Amino acid sequence: MSRKHKGGFRSPGGTDSMKVTSVTDLPGLQVFPCPVCGLDDVLPMAGELRRCACQRCGTFEITGTTVATLGDWATDKPRLRAGLSAYLRQTGLQGIVPRLTSELDLTRIADSYCHTSFQTKLRRVMERYEELTSEPGDLVLLNDDLDYPLFDAASPGEVGFLTVVLV
Repeated sequence: MSRKHKGGFRSPGGTDSMKVTSVTDLPGLQVFPCPVCGLDDVLPMAGELRRCACQRCGTFEITGTTVATLGDWATDKPRLRAGLSAYLRQTGLQGIVPRLTSELDLTRIADSYCHTSFQTKLRRVMERYEELTSEPGDLVLLNDDLDYPLFDAASPGEVGFLTVVLV
């Protein structure tokens, strides 16, 4: 879901540095769900170490064994999946391509993004508005569905709640 909002400021160079092109616009190309968030927009990669480019998680590398481990998270660990997505997206914005290789690291890393304070989440939402505007009062389109990992939110619905609180 996308939300339009007014307000905010733009920081110099304030754009999202994640450059992921959607593959769903290419007719006849088979795409697969992201092994972390499930978004159907990832190209298959050959070999044990695969590079995924997801619009929600960003670009990351993952082993086949780790893909199998994440399959077990589908129903019983949705919050950890959201935390892992947050880690991937935020790390990618720093110019680093994260590599997912072990369940122990995955659980620890994902969990560290699951306990962000409400105030910090609100600040991150305001900073995102700042990045998306060129001047105060601009109409802003925030994509809750793709951007919730930027705020350590558990879901697009939580981003909707955060934006309502800010308004």
